[in-house]
Amino acid sequence: MVTCLYGYSDVALELLAGEEVGAFIVRDSSTHPGCYALSVRVPKYENPAGISHYLIMNTPRGVKLKVTYCSIEAKSSF
Repeated sequence: MVTCLYGYSDVALELLAGEEVGAFIVRDSSTHPGCYALSVRVPKYENPAGISHYLIMNTPRGVKLKVTYCSIEAKSSF
């Protein structure tokens, strides 16, 4: 599944929750203008919430991926 959304991380979480591992969404970042957010459905042993998030940033040499945050479920389990 490849989906483009504009901004809404809660919508990304909702859409990915029922998808298979490996599904992902690329959207405009709601917190970093000019960047994109990548949300990926991952195995629960990798992230207890089942979804990992990355920031895609433009750099003078190309693009850079940065892990941005875990969802609330993952934070609360630590």
